[in-house]
Amino acid sequence: MQNWISGSVDTAATKTTKYVIANFVPVVGSAVSDAYTTVRGSLQILRSTTGVVGIVSLCLLFLPPLIQLLFYRAVIAIGTAAVDLFGTKRLLRLLCGAQQALAIAFALLVCFGIMFVIATAIAMTIGSGTSG
Repeated sequence: MQNWISGSVDTAATKTTKYVIANFVPVVGSAVSDAYTTVRGSLQILRSTTGVVGIVSLCLLFLPPLIQLLFYRAVIAIGTAAVDLFGTKRLLRLLCGAQQALAIAFALLVCFGIMFVIATAIAMTIGSGTSG
């Protein structure tokens, strides 16, 4: 509901601005009004492009540590299988604990990445409310 209302307010503000420019700027008012519409559309495209680029760069930022953690978990899983084969209980508990710690680190990294994306989206939404 809030998005719909804010979209209507944005549309009304844009139409009002266009009307004021078209009627109160002598001679070139309609041209300036059309230019305003073009600039506003370009800024919205730029904002959405920046959002996409930001999310892609965020993925590129978080992807190497995630892959590294997956490789560590795979190595420890192989080590756990080998230790289990030889029957060393204390080393098995150690490797299982390390594997759980890496799983927690992976989950935390994913959570921080998602929180960063959400915070970026909120900041962009707040920023879009002030332009107009």
